[in-house]
Amino acid sequence: DALFAGRVFESPETLALMTAPHAQIPGGPEDAAYGYGVFTGTLDVGGRAVPAVQHGGGINGFTTGFWRLTDRDAVIAASSNTQDGSDEMIADIAALLYGEPVEPPKPSALATLREALRAGGPAAVEAAFEAARAGDEVAVTERDLNTLGYQALADGDADTAIALFRLNAAAYPDAWNPHDSLGEGLLAAGDTTGAIASYRRAHDLNPAAGSPRAALDA
Repeated sequence: DALFAGRVFESPETLALMTAPHAQIPGGPEDAAYGYGVFTGTLDVGGRAVPAVQHGGGINGFTTGFWRLTDRDAVIAASSNTQDGSDEMIADIAALLYGEPVEPPKPSALATLREALRAGGPAAVEAAFEAARAGDEVAVTERDLNTLGYQALADGDADTAIALFRLNAAAYPDAWNPHDSLGEGLLAAGDTTGAIASYRRAHDLNPAAGSPRAALDA
């Protein structure tokens, strides 16, 4: 509020310069651009493009988002302990703000998959994952298997991590991040050839992504 109420910058032109689009974000929507220290663009709310200024951040497993919807002078701030979960919350809160219907959230499949891993390893996870995708009781996303894979990798179990990353890459063949994660797992296991192939697939799917490009350049 202080920023947009004129209590931060002496000149309104400075705020206008900060929030103006200066360069398009590679791989993003046509209206997504970099401002100075913020991102500019729109948020899809019920099929309408709502102008917004936003920023966010996070680490593996945690995300935050801060959006100012400029046509309503409204701010939505959200934090989540699931990868990319803040984006979903912000979209739902914005829908409520504009009077759009919101589907009640489903519990994550992650807890079910984690229990399956404890009970029966990657094979049990695969069965639980397919059952969850076929049903309608839990929310299944590409980040679920990725989360378990990185936990296994952190525990020093590269074989389990690779099995989970492979399952995720097969389930989401057109998503770059599962292939990138598979490359990381294979590299940790010493399979350089396999890692390069996975990183190349990730890079082909999203040339703007920094992680696979950095791995291939290393």
